[in-house]
Amino acid sequence: MWQRIADGGLTDLDSQDAAHLHAWIRGVASRILSADDGSDAGQRPGRVLAAVGLSGKPDGYAALREVVNDVVWEFPVITADGELDETRAQLVRQMVEIARQRGLLKGVYAVDDKQATDLIRKILRKQI
Repeated sequence: MWQRIADGGLTDLDSQDAAHLHAWIRGVASRILSADDGSDAGQRPGRVLAAVGLSGKPDGYAALREVVNDVVWEFPVITADGELDETRAQLVRQMVEIARQRGLLKGVYAVDDKQATDLIRKILRKQI
């Protein structure tokens, strides 16, 4: 997200992207304030770096993990008959499409539906 902001890629946000960005900013702000509220000033720089997500080893799947773990998937559409409108497999396919639209699936994952779906399922099962 920091790279996207630095590249100026936030000028064409749709309402869903804007809501996601707002939630992300609120989360970062909350973590920064918590990190700054510590009593040990010597650990403050490390806590602040961790709060903004810039400490430790970079997670190559962080942005994809955000899509997969988005709270929107926890609220499936219910039909008038009280049935689930979307199966878990359909939700996974939607995750793949959103990830592709955002440019998060590269290489073979950008073109191979089965491999992209398998990657999303591994992230869902926390195997990656």
